[in-house]
Parts: sequence; structure tokens; C-alpha cells
Amino acid sequence: MSLSALLVPSRPRVVALLPEVVWSLPEVAVAQALWGQGLVSPFGLEETSAVVGAASLSAADRLILIGGGPGGVARQIVEACGVRVLAYEADPLLGLLGGAGAFSAVRPDFGRLGADAALVMNIGCEARLADVLAAVMLALRPGGRVVVLASVAAPEAVMRCLRCLRCVVESYEDRSDARSRAVIDGWARLAAQLGGPGVASWPRAARQGLMRQAEAWMEEVARLRRGALWHLRVSARRLGAEGDCPETDTLLDSGSMADYHPRLISA
Repeated sequence: MSLSALLVPSRPRVVALLPEVVWSLPEVAVAQALWGQGLVSPFGLEETSAVVGAASLSAADRLILIGGGPGGVARQIVEACGVRVLAYEADPLLGLLGGAGAFSAVRPDFGRLGADAALVMNIGCEARLADVLAAVMLALRPGGRVVVLASVAAPEAVMRCLRCLRCVVESYEDRSDARSRAVIDGWARLAAQLGGPGVASWPRAARQGLMRQAEAWMEEVARLRRGALWHLRVSARRLGAEGDCPETDTLLDSGSMADYHPRLISA
């Protein structure tokens, strides 16, 4: 069974829309007005600290950053711990703005870098997430850690995928409520800043970008709130000897999702 099949459910599911946007300069401008310079999704100081802690990052480490957008995530992590960052971005415009290396989300390949840690975020399609994680494992040294920030429809499949890639899941958090609050707070701040002549004075491209962003983010919040989508922060440690290639044809027992997800314990 392919890795993509691990994350593709047997029945249709809903996935996040926003990371699938083909970015334009007006939409990047709207995103940065929402989340801050160099950011296209919520990533504040609390998230930065959580990632640094989960990946055990220090100034001596090398971090692979996948999907970090136009530079803001890398800057915040470097400022927090001094780690060396190798950034990759699938969207051409975001990669250009952030000085990140390009990669194909369809057939990703980051080489065998022997990196100490990886942060994977803003990968909108669940099947692509599996392929990206497989490529990341090849780029990590044995014992290296990966932190995944993802909005997915099948959280249990993410756990199964990581285990199939010879990883030990060290922490798992349902960040759905926090994600919803961050999105709503961001749009409330932007609305408060729109005084004066208002949106009507913006160029047409900027108004269109604003509407597309608003529709996508509000849809994501609605899905998070009704349980059709889950926003996860997962950290895992890679096992195996140097040069090992992750097995893609053997499913390891993923255990009970009650071990991972608080919503399912009370369900």
C-alpha cells in the first residue's frame, strides 16, 4: 500500500481549502495583514515556542522547514533558538518572497541531508502530506524529530502514516479550538484596521483577494467547529539506521485513537 493511500480515506472527506490557494501578491498582502510580516497562516510566539520545544531545537541544529511561506516562520524560529533553517516551499510566489527552495508537492525530494529536525506545515492535501513526510524522513538523521502542523479530516491516518515511516509519536495535540480562535481574532483585528474609506477604496485585485481569503478561512473554521476537520500539532522521532528508506508497503498497528484524541475518548 502506498503512503498516499494511508491518508486517503475510503469515503469522501473534506480537507482545508486555504493551503490549496495559488497565491497572488494581493492575497499575500491580505494574509500578512492578518497574521504578520512573512506569514500566510496563524503562527505566533506560542506556536514558535511549542515547535522549538517539541523538536528540541538549539543553535547547533539544522531544521528543514516545509511550507513555511514567505519567510516569517523561519525568522521567528531562528530568533527563538538560533537554529539553521533550510526552507522549502511548493508555491512559487511564496518561495520567491521567502527565499525558500522549491519542491514539488506531488513528488517531493529533499535529498539525504542528515538534518536534526523538520517542521511540516501548510500542506493542504492529505495524500500530499503523506508523500512529503516520506521525503522528510529520508532527509532526517536517525533520531531526528519532525513536527507536523496540519488541518486534516482523518487524524488517525496521520498517526498510522508516521508509524509506518518508523517514527515514534512523542506528542499529539488537537489544536482545533485554538486554530478557530486565532482565525477569528485575526479577522477581527483586520476589520478594526479597515477604517477610513474602507475596502471600497482598495484596488479590485486586493478586494478579490480579501474575499477569497475570507471565504476559505471561514469555511475552515466552520469545518473545525463541526468536527469535519481537525487541526493537529504532532511531534515524532525517526527511528532506524543511517540510510534506511522508510517502508511504504507495511502498515504498523496504529493503536486506538482514544490514545491520541481527547474528542474520541468521550465519543
